[in-house]
Amino acid sequence: MRLFAAALTAIVGVTTLVCAAPQSVAAPQSVAAPQSIAVETEAKEAYLFVGFQEKSENVSFWLSRGNDPLNYQALPKAQPLLTSEPAQSVPIASRRRVGTGGVRDPFLVRAARPGGPNYILATDASLKLINYNFDLVNRYGTHGFLVWASAPGSLTSWDPTPKLVNIVPDNFGFVAAPEAIWDPAKGKYLLTWSSAYFGTANPKDHSGQASPTKIFYAYTDNFVDLHSENPRFPEVYLDLSASQTGGSLRDLTLRYVGKSPVGQGDCYVRFFREDTDGALKVRGQISDNGLFGKFKDIGQGPTEWYLEQGDANGGPLFFKDNRDPDLWHVWVDLFATGYKPFDTGPDALSRTPHYSPSASNGGFPKDLKQGSVEPITKAEYDEILRTLG
Repeated sequence: MRLFAAALTAIVGVTTLVCAAPQSVAAPQSVAAPQSIAVETEAKEAYLFVGFQEKSENVSFWLSRGNDPLNYQALPKAQPLLTSEPAQSVPIASRRRVGTGGVRDPFLVRAARPGGPNYILATDASLKLINYNFDLVNRYGTHGFLVWASAPGSLTSWDPTPKLVNIVPDNFGFVAAPEAIWDPAKGKYLLTWSSAYFGTANPKDHSGQASPTKIFYAYTDNFVDLHSENPRFPEVYLDLSASQTGGSLRDLTLRYVGKSPVGQGDCYVRFFREDTDGALKVRGQISDNGLFGKFKDIGQGPTEWYLEQGDANGGPLFFKDNRDPDLWHVWVDLFATGYKPFDTGPDALSRTPHYSPSASNGGFPKDLKQGSVEPITKAEYDEILRTLG
């Protein structure tokens, strides 16, 4: 499918949304710049994959071979690059592990302004240590997320140890898959994450039935100080429990994809993992009026909503091709084998199924788990290869 062919067109039932594909982005004078404005006007000539592997549960970097979005090389000095263990430079008597010791679902947040810090957000969970007891981690998991900040403008110089930022109260069971996108209307990052909560009188009693998992949100300038305009914190961003399919959801990812010619609204695409009756599948939606606009499903009915028709997949990531302005890539984590890449393909929009598996030349990374891919400039590519290669 070609979702973006000079324009992004998403067929949703009988409704068609058309969003102009973004080219270089200039910062509006009245509000803060869109996400990644620091490097948006520079040509992108490579890709950086930030992810983790089950065997290590730490943050690793993989760099594309040239400008190929499906061919990556491991970086010897970035396997892993970041952990929640204390840095070797910290005196032994002062060393303290941050959180559980496991780092999962890393997401790279690009600086919103030139020279600003980049960030990596991650889930604080070590499933290895609890023999992959998902019920335990969902009931008594961490109440925060891990965050590393980079040196100004750098993708190679990071905090030696992360901060653990608590964001939910005691009646919540866990925090997972934190991500963020710059919201130009607010001049802040919109931080989202997956959580569920318990409704007992004792907020620390998590023995009963939890709520459906939902996506919650807050605003932040620096991923340490969180802001909410609603006294009911945290606020719900996306809840499927009352929808047609019902159930829970996780692993939300959002991308700005262009301007709408209708009313000049901002178009965003979001993918998430829908958990309905034990069937875990990735679903896509589009809005042509902002991050809090009305999102419509990509596809004409439940059989076309999902990228991978088989069960047991999640952790979607979504990024734009560097060479073809009408091509976008969507990867889906198949859990047991790692990511499976899809793209918008050369087919007409009306073709079913809507998502076409990408044709990899054999360099696609194996066993890498939920993370993010970011287009990068030649200067960033050279810095990463020189420093971490």
